[in-house]
Amino acid sequence: NMIEFVEENSFFDLKNLQVLLLNRNLIKSILKTSFRNLISLRELRLTKQNIEEIEPEKFKYLTNTLEILTMAENFLSHINKFTFKNLSKITLINLSHNRIHKIELNAFYELPMLATLNLNNNRMSKMDKMPELESLKNLDLSQNEFSDLKNFTFENLFNLNNLNLSMNKIYRFGHNTFFKLNY
Repeated sequence: NMIEFVEENSFFDLKNLQVLLLNRNLIKSILKTSFRNLISLRELRLTKQNIEEIEPEKFKYLTNTLEILTMAENFLSHINKFTFKNLSKITLINLSHNRIHKIELNAFYELPMLATLNLNNNRMSKMDKMPELESLKNLDLSQNEFSDLKNFTFENLFNLNNLNLSMNKIYRFGHNTFFKLNY
């Protein structure tokens, strides 16, 4: 397809739609109201687009239904605070293969069900302490530009089972980088 823009009410009467795949288009931006009437949407895939930014609360009309969000292979460079706020059902966010170099504090705020976060193959070199993501089990930070990870970076990830840090430039870990992780 050659879709460049998702207009307001594009999916007006699709109230039972559960999966929306818009992969391999030319979408540059999304309105806050683009997905307003998709009251049953569980999975949204926007892979291989031209999206450079996700404004805060872009998915606010999907807060009670969306479980899987994939925005891999775009041109995202940073993630703003409250971008994914209140996506109470989200279990997987895939932001791999972008250009992300900065994630603002509270970008992943209030995501009680998030189990998998994929940030591999981006341009991150620093990471502050991860927010409290009590359900996070899988975190992929591979193929970034990390050189050292600070003390207490992962202390709020109590249930983390899988942490992928491969193919970075890490030369040291802070004394308590993995403090409070349960193994």
